[in-house]
Amino acid sequence: MVNIGGEMNKKQIKIGANPLCWMNSDIPSLGSHIPVEQCLIDCNRIGYAGIELEDPFRRIIDSFPSLLKKYKLELVAGWHSTFILADKNLKKEKESLQKHMEILHHLGGNVVNLAE
Repeated sequence: MVNIGGEMNKKQIKIGANPLCWMNSDIPSLGSHIPVEQCLIDCNRIGYAGIELEDPFRRIIDSFPSLLKKYKLELVAGWHSTFILADKNLKKEKESLQKHMEILHHLGGNVVNLAE
């Protein structure tokens, strides 16, 4: 939790990290040497409340919930790209989004960062 400017009332602010600071799916050479667990350790030590779902976490999807718990982190969101304009296949995009939302739900997340 982060206390900004004094006492916290009934509202709490939780700050999560984007793992792109450690690893980058779009440019794998950036951070490919950093293990997933190191990213989670760092987030915990820095004081983040959670982390966003990134592709390296999907590779360990079965053990990811226990790692989040181990490092006292929550899944804050999950990025999802759509290609409706490029592919013009709404059904395919709906199915892809549904699968993504199921993964987030399984991991305890409830926010989708969506971009076309």
